[in-house]
Amino acid sequence: MATVFDRPCILKPQDFDVRPLVPGDFATPDRKNVIFMAYCKLGLIRHQTQALQAKSSQDLQQEGQKIVVSLKEWIQTLPEAIHLYSTDNTKAYQREIFELHIAYFAAIIHYCHQLDKVSQVSMGLFPSLVASSCIARLYEEMNYRDDVGHLLTVHNWYSMMASAPLLSSCEEGQEEADISRRELDILETTLGLLRRKWYGARVIHDTIKRLRRGTRVGVSVATPRHPVSPLPLNDAQELFPFPNSLAPRMKLLDDEWARPIFLSDEAELQLPDMDMSWIFDEFAGTYNTAFVNTRDFLDPESAMSLEL
Repeated sequence: MATVFDRPCILKPQDFDVRPLVPGDFATPDRKNVIFMAYCKLGLIRHQTQALQAKSSQDLQQEGQKIVVSLKEWIQTLPEAIHLYSTDNTKAYQREIFELHIAYFAAIIHYCHQLDKVSQVSMGLFPSLVASSCIARLYEEMNYRDDVGHLLTVHNWYSMMASAPLLSSCEEGQEEADISRRELDILETTLGLLRRKWYGARVIHDTIKRLRRGTRVGVSVATPRHPVSPLPLNDAQELFPFPNSLAPRMKLLDDEWARPIFLSDEAELQLPDMDMSWIFDEFAGTYNTAFVNTRDFLDPESAMSLEL
């Protein structure tokens, strides 16, 4: 749970030797059990991501690549029963599966942000923008079905993570700028509903609205930076094994879009200096109330009285 809210873990995986869950640990086969096991695996990846900021320059490159490999393995080995798309590339609405993939996309943004804080090369532009676009569009489908009322408080954090790349991106074309505005609107709509259920969502929602107006109050903290190689194109593409219909920004990973900004000999991303850290600095002062607020638990009746 600590890694979900971007906080240090008291209990670390290396402190115990309990093996990972397997289907045989459950009395009866159930899709919810499969989803729970997938969340557990994703939580371990988040823990590794959180630990990046403490790595030395010698270890940062290797540890960062391990996380990319883990994320690719997670999405590629996901049981077919909880795939976002079926084998014929159709997507049926299932809220629990949508939520699981939102958590996965948030983990990608989290990885890019953690590495950006300590690396000399921006890693986050394309993977983070694609991930934020996917999150926004999945929330949009939930909004259409009035399903936001079922979401837990962790979606405050997911919404915040999705907003950061959109708020910090510098769009050159009108089309791309329109996409960012539309997807920020979707996140605001989602948070507008969540804030009626979870007190902490108000802080995230109000901060996004303030940042969209161009008002900044946070102070960036200098972080030691280390040389890290950019993310190869094939790695970025393998993180998103979905059709372009999932979200408008999926096209950024198409060869005709991505190749011109990659080195021809090494096929690595050549990204502009896009640092999401200042966005998270703006949110930093909201951490005490934005994600887990005692009012959500001490006054559960009012917290659950969401009228859609």
